[in-house]
Amino acid sequence: MTHSWDLCYDGYVADWHHKNATGFSWGVSLKPSRWILTAALGVMAGVGFWLWTAPSKSESGMGAAPRPEKAPMLTSNPASSVSESGPVAGNPVALRYAAAFQQGAWDEIVDMTCWMQQRLMRVQLETGSAAARQEAHAALVKRVSDRKVEGNRLRPEGIEDQYVFAGDAKIEPAGLDGGHPSLEQPTKDRTWIRVTYCSRRTALRDDKGIPIRSIIAGINVSTGDLVLKANVIGNLDIDRRSISYDWETAGGSPVE
Repeated sequence: MTHSWDLCYDGYVADWHHKNATGFSWGVSLKPSRWILTAALGVMAGVGFWLWTAPSKSESGMGAAPRPEKAPMLTSNPASSVSESGPVAGNPVALRYAAAFQQGAWDEIVDMTCWMQQRLMRVQLETGSAAARQEAHAALVKRVSDRKVEGNRLRPEGIEDQYVFAGDAKIEPAGLDGGHPSLEQPTKDRTWIRVTYCSRRTALRDDKGIPIRSIIAGINVSTGDLVLKANVIGNLDIDRRSISYDWETAGGSPVE
């Protein structure tokens, strides 16, 4: 009895033959049908496509780079509030308030500020004393007129108004809108004012102490024509996107 193997790998083909002593031979042939081959190739193609399209570790899961978040937006953009037909007039109360700081009209500032008037009324009601009210008024005047080097920094929580409206700065209306939506009293409107500083020495400084060339600040006026408090420190809305450090004049000469 003899056995013989004929094996070739050309798509899963195997032949086995058995020959007995009489010379009679018989065998078994294992050859997969065409549909099996087709199915196998389909599976292999599907796995390959999945491996090609599957997200890598850097794109999903640990090690993925964080996607940038959208920058926070103001309730209003001063630039979009400016009239195309010409300069914005602004609310006269807001414009007078800014000018009063430049002119040192401290009593007028106290009279125009909502929370200061409320404080004086409360002192009057609680004490019934004109002297006590006068003392509280004097304290408020000292507060709005006081200027210290360490106070002249624009911090995340705001800044006192007297540092923004420096005496030698140029102020001009930059926009007008409906105002801050969540203040102590209903807002009639908000006047945005562009402040351009003429000197590094007297300019408002950022939180790192760098002098600012120009900035836009918003003054909210109530329906009772009083200036509303719109920040933790100071009464102003600050458009931080408007900050400029360009100390070059139109002619290209540096400003001292």
